[in-house]
Amino acid sequence: MDELPGTELTAITLEFGTQDAITVLRALQADNWLWLHRAEAAEEQVARVAGLVRAAFDPPEETWRAEILDRGLAGITAAVTGLAAG
Repeated sequence: MDELPGTELTAITLEFGTQDAITVLRALQADNWLWLHRAEAAEEQVARVAGLVRAAFDPPEETWRAEILDRGLAGITAAVTGLAAG
């Protein structure tokens, strides 16, 4: 990292499943299609793709959201604890 010389960077990714892999893949394919064909896409198509992507990555169930928040905080806490321990 040129901007912060002498700084060590440690990155993590937390992945929480929302839908099965095929459903997520199809949403990503639809989103990719939209990026390539936005100019000729009907507003109904745009809205449908947006709905697929939202459902794939941000389900509306409040219980799911609460569980993911708890799991995310636990993951961050574990990471910080591990880094602090050296």
